[in-house]
Amino acid sequence: MNHSQPNVLFNEHEIIACAQALPLNDAMAGDGFERIDTFSAQLRELFRCKNPSLAPGTASFEQLWAEFAAQNDRPECGNWVRLPWLSKWVRILEEPDFLEVLRSRNKNKIRSDEQRRLAQHTILVIGLSVGQTAAITLAMEGVGGCLRLADFDSLDLSNLNRLRSGVHEIGLLKSRLSARRITELNPYQRVELCEEGARPDNLPELLAGVDVLIEECDSLPIKICARLEARSRKIPVVMDTSDRGMIDIERFDQEPDRPLFHGSAGEIDAQTLEGLNARNGMDLMKRIVEFDKTSERMRESFSLLGSELISWPQLASEVTSGGAFAVQATRRILLGQKMDSGRYYLELAGEDRL
Repeated sequence: MNHSQPNVLFNEHEIIACAQALPLNDAMAGDGFERIDTFSAQLRELFRCKNPSLAPGTASFEQLWAEFAAQNDRPECGNWVRLPWLSKWVRILEEPDFLEVLRSRNKNKIRSDEQRRLAQHTILVIGLSVGQTAAITLAMEGVGGCLRLADFDSLDLSNLNRLRSGVHEIGLLKSRLSARRITELNPYQRVELCEEGARPDNLPELLAGVDVLIEECDSLPIKICARLEARSRKIPVVMDTSDRGMIDIERFDQEPDRPLFHGSAGEIDAQTLEGLNARNGMDLMKRIVEFDKTSERMRESFSLLGSELISWPQLASEVTSGGAFAVQATRRILLGQKMDSGRYYLELAGEDRL
């Protein structure tokens, strides 16, 4: 990949208008791909969304539905989406109608005007373990018109304890796998990939035009460099650690002089990276996460790294909830709702409560 252009549009899939695809029907049938056509069911949902006061099964509903279907349920209506990694063609509603139905159950927790505002933003996700859950949840909620994903790593078997992938995908790039999952649920979602991952030299381009950074990478130097660049651009940063539900919110958009990591490790700047090695890097990381506040088992795990453990533990339940809270924070930031800088702990702990 060209280092000067790290953001490449994900385009493994193909969207073809049904009217244009009609001459391709024979070719579509002969390419070995399965054709899935649930257009009528999607159209009925669209009709219900447009007529929420009509009760299904009533005479008035069925009459108006029949008239709506006669106008809109025709072979030339809608789009065919080609998903080559699934060997499928899928027929779906055209984009405005598709998104109306897809977002219908967001109302009114996310109002229509808010949904439109959210679609105008670009969100960068660096690191696709917790980051994969966040990216997929962003797409589900319609938070971000453009999702930019950066990760150089490929899927390992050990990743399957927390990532939404399968054994048939081991060895594939996490960024591409995340883009596929997003496209499967919304083929119209714009996704950009940086398959070389975030590096100090490409961070300026990765962060160009970004409104929120969700940072979930393993590299301490990149964590630092990404924040320095985000702070210089007044871009807020969200990070979940998947331990004790700890989530960091750094509102550099409101506090451009705010110290990195809330000042938990003292002053951190570009010079901090000079001479950083495995030993002092671990010490710095402990100060950043306030090691004495991590869970007992996480503290124990750090002492076992390199002897009994190859990496620190991450659980699916914690990664999933962490990614979800990262999206909630991102949504609140983008909508101008109250979301202050700080370190939050969102956990179930202590005695059982009624």
